[in-house]
Amino acid sequence: MSITGLRRVFLVLGLAVLPGQAVAQSAPLPTLEMLETGVAAGEAGAQFALAERYHRGTGVLQNFATAATLYLQAAKQGHAGAQNKLGQYHHTGLGVAQNQTAALQWFEAAAEQGNAQHIFDLAKALELGADGSNDAARAAKIYQQAASLGHAEASVNLGVLYQNGTGVAQDFTRAFELYGGPAAEDHARAQNNLGLL
Repeated sequence: MSITGLRRVFLVLGLAVLPGQAVAQSAPLPTLEMLETGVAAGEAGAQFALAERYHRGTGVLQNFATAATLYLQAAKQGHAGAQNKLGQYHHTGLGVAQNQTAALQWFEAAAEQGNAQHIFDLAKALELGADGSNDAARAAKIYQQAASLGHAEASVNLGVLYQNGTGVAQDFTRAFELYGGPAAEDHARAQNNLGLL
């Protein structure tokens, strides 16, 4: 397959791996050799796809350090999925030294590209204190962005902040509203929280 053909495969693959998007039926899944060729050519989609294989141990020996190196290559090229994954790696210390400053930088870079899951991941890291301050007020604003994009878990997490008055003024009516949509779609935690209210 030509480099141009590989670029098409990796473009599709790079877009398809984001949550909420499906792989095109006609797109062939790349072989390990194809991915390695794409990585050698500097293709961000190939770097991310091969990193995912090392992360999961799919067709290769699981190796988080190798995955982190490949995620970094793709992230530097602006690949949102790789940026988000690097945020997770730095936040937890998986495959790299734990570094909350780096985690937030990568989470923010991914979130800026508008994917609801990446925005949610940034908010959750902030709520859990990745910036060292447990910034619940900023987390609430970012959860709202993800919730506005239809992210159910963001709605529930934001509802909890309103229910408890954490980072926002306590508001049971707002919490009730935030739980309502996900609860209607059988989101168990939202249903439980509605019961508690």
